[in-house]
Amino acid sequence: MGSRIMHYSMAKVLADKHGYNQEFLLGSIAPDVNKNSKASKALTHFIHGKRNICPESFFEEYGPNLTQFQLGYYLHLLGDKLWLETVFKKYILNNKSYPKAELLEKYYADFTVLNHDLILRYSLSEPNLSFPIVTNVKEIEDTDLPLLVAEFKSDFTVVKNESLKVFNKNDIYQYINDGIKLFESKCF
Repeated sequence: MGSRIMHYSMAKVLADKHGYNQEFLLGSIAPDVNKNSKASKALTHFIHGKRNICPESFFEEYGPNLTQFQLGYYLHLLGDKLWLETVFKKYILNNKSYPKAELLEKYYADFTVLNHDLILRYSLSEPNLSFPIVTNVKEIEDTDLPLLVAEFKSDFTVVKNESLKVFNKNDIYQYINDGIKLFESKCF
């Protein structure tokens, strides 16, 4: 699925355009709390089956009057579903150039390479949040969010300029733009 910086890029564009606050931005990365939580990825990402992310299940459970945090969370789920249907399918499922383990290593290395470019392109800055935050999303523990934010801040560390091994930047830009449009089509 897309990186935290990719999700945050979508959220930043939408926050600037629609006046969303820091809780919306936090919600946009919150489903990834599962990496350091007792909650499974299937739970935090509303996954039904092997790779079927169901943002509509989240919306049915929490909508139609979502808080800003919940709107950000919904954006993340829409973005991950879009990622699996487009970028992941194109670059990972259909990739025969590398053995799977090597491909995944290059995949995640590309996220790090892309972070700096996306930070500049979308004028991103580290989140400025005060905890505790009450999310009203039962699939995550609110107490896990400070660690997620601390890890997310490390995504802002600049790495030496390397070339991408798996992805094409323009496809990532298109994915981000498509994610923004998808969210707006569902919420406005």
